[in-house]
Amino acid sequence: MKLIASILFLFIGFFGFGQTNSLLYKISKEGHEDSYLYGTMHILPDSLYYFPKKAKKILTHCDELILEINQASIDQTKILELMTLKSGSAFDIFTSEQKDSVITWASKLTGLTPSLVESSFSSLEPFALMQLSVLETQNQPHKMVETELERIAKDKDIPTSALETVEFQLNIFKEMDAELLAEMILSAIRNSEDKSETIELYAAYKNQDVEKLFHLINSENKLGTSSDDLLKNRNESWIPQIIVKTKSKNCFFAVGAAHLGSEIGVLNLIKKQGFTVEAIYY
Repeated sequence: MKLIASILFLFIGFFGFGQTNSLLYKISKEGHEDSYLYGTMHILPDSLYYFPKKAKKILTHCDELILEINQASIDQTKILELMTLKSGSAFDIFTSEQKDSVITWASKLTGLTPSLVESSFSSLEPFALMQLSVLETQNQPHKMVETELERIAKDKDIPTSALETVEFQLNIFKEMDAELLAEMILSAIRNSEDKSETIELYAAYKNQDVEKLFHLINSENKLGTSSDDLLKNRNESWIPQIIVKTKSKNCFFAVGAAHLGSEIGVLNLIKKQGFTVEAIYY
């Protein structure tokens, strides 16, 4: 179970002249403390991780760091309960041929035998399989971006809080249509073979292009009917929290970069609430 626990929470050009894209934004409004929105990618190869001095300086002068979830508040017992199926198997959502492909893929990533993969994951919710895709990055030198931000905040005695709970995030996947969830897992397998989507995603993040990141995540409606649950509804639920927090504190909000761009993104939604949004280039 240690392997399962370790992958569960790795879940969904930094330099240049004439920069037009950014991952860091200042938000301001009369009656509110100036605050910041920063776009992350939850796990990155070491070669792509970069948190500039300007952004670090801003963070260290804020009153609070707010992430999507707060690792310190995770209840492992509750998480295991949510992960465990009441009946059936995680592999029930696949055809026989698809199941073989998933087990072969998981075996390659984990180093476990196919039979051990099946016995380890069969009693868990299918979304546990989807998280295996991060092992390709985790098995090489890498950085957990939120972990790095938490470390900086801790060094400066800056409190950290969260916009959501892990339980809330896991329940999105528990309630997801089985056919869609199966396709998302199979898509992860296909991408692990040709790498094109991952390369394009990393390139967009390196170029700090939050609009492209949104469209890559949401391209061809690959999230299906769960797009609202994974992006739109969550973005909308964060706005009241941002408004309340910034009334009394200078905050540094760090969320997945794909949540920032587009009409339904956090940047546009906070603008609609009367905030001025200013890109910070570095």
